[in-house]
Amino acid sequence: MRAVDWASELEIRERASCIARARKPLIQGNGICVDCLEAVEPKRYRRQRCLSCQQDEELRQRQRTGGRRG
Repeated sequence: MRAVDWASELEIRERASCIARARKPLIQGNGICVDCLEAVEPKRYRRQRCLSCQQDEELRQRQRTGGRRG
């Protein structure tokens, strides 16, 4: 297999995997927080984290990125 063919095939597979990942449904919670394993608030039933753990996670993300978005 030539290098050009190999690179082209690799790009096609990478593009297909990116498209498949984007089309995959988002993960939804089951009513149990993944961090503290407590029941999630009724209004947030399909979320992965309870409100307290979600706020903690957002704070960790802000500290990790230095407050930058994106």
